[in-house]
Amino acid sequence: MNIPAINWLTNRQIREQAEQILKTHHSIRSLPIPVDTIVDAKLGFDIVPLPELEKHFNWDAFLAIGSNEIYMDAFIYENSNYETRFRFTLAHELGHAVIHREVFEAVNICSLDDYKDFDTSLKQWQKHRMDSEANEFAAYLLVPDDSLAASWAVIEPALREDAEEAQKRGFT
Repeated sequence: MNIPAINWLTNRQIREQAEQILKTHHSIRSLPIPVDTIVDAKLGFDIVPLPELEKHFNWDAFLAIGSNEIYMDAFIYENSNYETRFRFTLAHELGHAVIHREVFEAVNICSLDDYKDFDTSLKQWQKHRMDSEANEFAAYLLVPDDSLAASWAVIEPALREDAEEAQKRGFT
């Protein structure tokens, strides 16, 4: 499989891409960010559970942009105890769809076999970099800067008091 040149993004560009998704599809920015609604209802991706995907391939999910589907390990998809992992995995795959769209469209992944071919064609450093960028995107999408700052403003005074008390007791 011939992998096209990958357009690597800066941290700022990744943040801007996540912000654009929020601005367009969840402008009220209430938490938790409804990533499943954004992915499914607003962007039209089908989320397809696959039994034992992680067990057999060590993947939580993969993006099949040619068929507008995100395949996810069925256990993560169906198990409510894994809601955080489910949400992050969706945001990660959405990150690939947004920031690596040209690559995924060029290789036209529509099936598990297509994705296996794609995965084995990538150099290890390319795989790592793409996943790192998708992870950054997911973090910015799920925890927008303004929400993080607001949460910090609420808890920071109590943390400061606790730190001062600990110092009084001899902790450094």
